[in-house]
Amino acid sequence: MELTPDKIKGYTPYIIFVFFTIIYLITLSPTVSFIDSGELATVCCTLGIAHPTGYPLFTLVGHIFSKLTLFNSEIYTLNLMCAFFCSIGLFFFYKFSYIFYSDYPIIQNQKNKKTIKSDKLENEIKLVAVIASVLSLGFSKNYWFQSTSIEVYPLHILIEILALFLFIVNIQKPIYDTEKLLKENIKGWIVLSFILGLGFTNHMSIIYLIPAFAFLYFYEYKFCKNSFKLIGILIIPFLLALTIYIYLPIRASSNPILNWGDPSTLEKFKWHVTGKQYSVWIFSSISEMFNQVKYFFKTLPEDYLYLPVLISIVGLINLFSKNRKYFYFTIILFLTCFLLAINYSIVDIDSYFILAYIIISLWVGSGILYLYSLFFSGKKYDKVKVMYLFLIIPAIEIFNFSKVDESNNYLVEDYTLNLFKSVKPNGIVISYQWDNWISASYYFQHVKNIRKDIVVIDKELCRRSWYIKQLERNYPWLIEKSRNEVNDFLKEVYKFEHDEPYNSIVIEEKFVNMLNNFIKKNINTLPVYVTNEIEREIDKPFRRVPEGLVYRLYPDEKYYEFPDLDFKFRPYKKGNRYGDMLMSFYGIMLTNRASYEFYFNHKDRALQWLDKLQKIHPDFGPAISLKRIINGSNLYYQ
Repeated sequence: MELTPDKIKGYTPYIIFVFFTIIYLITLSPTVSFIDSGELATVCCTLGIAHPTGYPLFTLVGHIFSKLTLFNSEIYTLNLMCAFFCSIGLFFFYKFSYIFYSDYPIIQNQKNKKTIKSDKLENEIKLVAVIASVLSLGFSKNYWFQSTSIEVYPLHILIEILALFLFIVNIQKPIYDTEKLLKENIKGWIVLSFILGLGFTNHMSIIYLIPAFAFLYFYEYKFCKNSFKLIGILIIPFLLALTIYIYLPIRASSNPILNWGDPSTLEKFKWHVTGKQYSVWIFSSISEMFNQVKYFFKTLPEDYLYLPVLISIVGLINLFSKNRKYFYFTIILFLTCFLLAINYSIVDIDSYFILAYIIISLWVGSGILYLYSLFFSGKKYDKVKVMYLFLIIPAIEIFNFSKVDESNNYLVEDYTLNLFKSVKPNGIVISYQWDNWISASYYFQHVKNIRKDIVVIDKELCRRSWYIKQLERNYPWLIEKSRNEVNDFLKEVYKFEHDEPYNSIVIEEKFVNMLNNFIKKNINTLPVYVTNEIEREIDKPFRRVPEGLVYRLYPDEKYYEFPDLDFKFRPYKKGNRYGDMLMSFYGIMLTNRASYEFYFNHKDRALQWLDKLQKIHPDFGPAISLKRIINGSNLYYQ
């Protein structure tokens, strides 16, 4: 069977899907990762409620995938789901890009400025430009990294790109009479409206698409009665899709294991869906905004390995001269995403810039079209071979592989299970290491049924009334023992949550008193622990003794022996701020145990703990210093 250019064009999106699926599988995380990975996996597996805005669509889709468990690992299956979403996103990005360039003129001959339409180029230039755009996006660090582990963003990416594709399909169908607007292709607009509604039930940043869609819609259909009438009709499928949010109050009313925000009432449902808890991070300050701007322009060229970004700038300029309508369309998409994202003061902001990356990758194709017309159009040598050389430009991004490869990243799993080993049966652990192990602990305890005896208390989440209710649901005895102190705190925090006049000093005082009471009422019968970052005001009356990766609290200053733990640790060389922090916890805690042993004149045991740390974190400075002085210096442990 002869492979004609048209057949190659038809096969290309499927080849792209298979190719990137394989690539993403190679770099896929095998287990839980940092931040919200464990929480989201638990929510999907147990049909719980995730952090705001709840992500009901993601939860329901993830629950279906979790039932298809591969290799007896729900988390691997859910990671795989996200890789598939990213690959399917590139499938539709190819289709979107191809339509985008379907009416794209380029200069064929620089002398007479003759132009030809893309229907004469689609077997040559256009196909290369589109593939270049897809490769540029698929290999960019930010997009690629989304495919490595469970998050809500891969599904968001798929919906976002699908919406772009459906929009451009609909908008490119000519309507010469606005009366036909309500008759022709209305099904296509209804599908798009429903998809946009689904997008809002997964992630609110789907709103980034609306300004550009509105611009091009009214550019083509004008401000007339029928264009507004169509919008009125499309509200119905949009609202129908939003009914998926009903999942939140229905499921919350049954008190699932993870019930973030407890959106069982209309008031709390509104708080959860609007992300009231995170509103303090939006438009917080000018300085934070500039920090996000600096971060974007620092990481952008690095994520694309520089050259494709330069080509995209050329492409943007070329788009301005060749297709002003699409120039403004893409500029609005880019600026809407950029301007809204930079005003969100969170550390893990990269995912909010994804739409900007999609548009930059689209401009890469435009840049390649310009370079072809500038240097190679009209030449006598084989144009096809020359054009395919342009694919080297985005292909260089394959070197992002080492930056995104999560296939050997077991840091969070090992740290979480090692911390579990450090805790004796029925222990209580107060911590706010959400990113490194608390989130993951939900998965291991409630999905894999590992160390369900441990009571994990997130110190910062205790500031919210919904979390106290969740603790009461999961550990009723804990709250009952401190009922008076809990009620005193809830009375004060109610004022804060309901925007009534409140005294922050009083709230903090009641909060600390409640946590102190959790410790006091249980320390005589149960082992109670805190992690390294917990402030001393929480456990001030007690002595902290480092035991593995936690401090156990004791009422006196006697020496307490602790067995040498067989920590499981699989090294992972790629560094990031979360991994570096996790490694520092190993260093701090094991060095402190060695210091504690040395303080009580157990030199050999001190060296054993330092040797253990040497295998995990060989370049931890305080441990190196301690080892140098341990044979002759006086060291006071604190």
